[in-house]
Amino acid sequence: MLTSILVSADFIPIFQEEYRALRPRAPMPPIAVRFRRFTSLNTTIRLREGQIRVSLSDLLEGAPESVIRAIAHILLAKLYKKPIDAASSAGCSAGRISPGASILPSGLSATTTRPTT
Repeated sequence: MLTSILVSADFIPIFQEEYRALRPRAPMPPIAVRFRRFTSLNTTIRLREGQIRVSLSDLLEGAPESVIRAIAHILLAKLYKKPIDAASSAGCSAGRISPGASILPSGLSATTTRPTT
């Protein structure tokens, strides 16, 4: 069973800014962002009933804003079939993420798994 935790309101403006960058003239739908317990770094985005619903892996809790911003850009670009910014897809650019920087909180790795119940 997947559990979800409502994400801090701090993440909604990040997704709104990336939405506006990709679709400057389109009306902005409501955006809901949640952390979910996944066994990997899964992220999903869906447009349902006029609302954008984002699920982020709880392994991303505590990730730097630049990582969340890059994920927001990639997810929204895929949802609306827009080109993905090279800086976002590479995961680093000047002033964003330095090459080799870990996106996970200390003590976790991308191979960290949880027991399934």
